[in-house]
This record gives sequence, C-alpha cells and structure tokens, in this order.
Amino acid sequence: MDFPVLIEKCRHGDHQAQSEFYRLLAPAILGVCRRYLPDEHEAEDAMIQSMYKALTGLDTLRDGRTVQGWIRRIAVNECLMTLRRKKMDYREDGLEHVTTDEPDAQDKLQAEEVLALLDQLPLGYRTIFNLYAIEGYTHKEIGDILGISLNTSKSQLIQARKKLTSWITETKLSSSHDHA
Repeated sequence: MDFPVLIEKCRHGDHQAQSEFYRLLAPAILGVCRRYLPDEHEAEDAMIQSMYKALTGLDTLRDGRTVQGWIRRIAVNECLMTLRRKKMDYREDGLEHVTTDEPDAQDKLQAEEVLALLDQLPLGYRTIFNLYAIEGYTHKEIGDILGISLNTSKSQLIQARKKLTSWITETKLSSSHDHA
C-alpha cells in the first residue's frame, strides 16, 4: 500500500489501516530499538511506545514519503529516554592509543552476530556508536542530545570501534582455528 494513502486513512481513525501501519513498520523499529536496548522487553516497550507516538502524532508528519525516517527518529528518542532513566555513565576514555587493523571485518559478520556484539558493548559505547555510525548524528549533536562533551562522544565512538574490531578479529581467529 502507498504510505501517503495509508497515513491518511490512519489519520481518519481507520483501524485496519493502523494495523497495517504497525505491521509494516514495527519490525524495522524493533530493530532500531534493539541496537540501543539489549533487553528484549525494554526494546519491545520502546518499539510499542514509538509506534503509539507515531500513530497518535501523524498530524505532525508533513510528507508521507518520509514516514520511515520520522518514526525511526521517534524510536531513537524513545530509546534515549529509556537510557536516560537508567542514568548512563559516560567516561572520558583516552583518545590517543586507538588503532583499527581491519576496517572491513564488520562486513564479514551476519546481522545477528553484529547485534550480539553491540549488546556486549558498555551502554555508553553502544549508544554513541548507534547514534554516530548508524543514525548519522554528528559528535556535536550527540553531545547536545546526551549532555556530554564533544570529546567524550568521540572517545566513546573510538573505544566502541576498538572493542568491536577486537571482538571481530577474535571471532575470525577462533573460526579459522576451528576449521584448521
């Protein structure tokens, strides 16, 4: 179904259209929420709350063709509110001693493996990584959103990448030893 038509029906209270809206968008929004919230129940709660906010806020959507980006932003904000309630702790980690040996190592993993690795990252690292690498926020925007310094945002991203690269390298090494 055409999103502008679907959205217009949702705006007029068509329950079948609202159900279709949910069916079409909820899986992708749950994926966004899972990147920020490793607990499945928290991620589902954030997804449901995001979908509710989207359905009740459709009047604020200007162009039906941008609905995916609009609801994605709602979901990210919902996840960030959940994380704020948990009072994330951001540390100023050193920037100076970080290198990445394998820039293409992430490409070799399946989506589930990447999600599992992201779940292992400390909350601050994971949040910064998602906001920067996946959502496309700048370090200044991240700092403003989370109330942290630009350098803290950069440091968290570097540390997240360092940990991910290390884990990916370990995974590749252990799988190559298993096949030897």
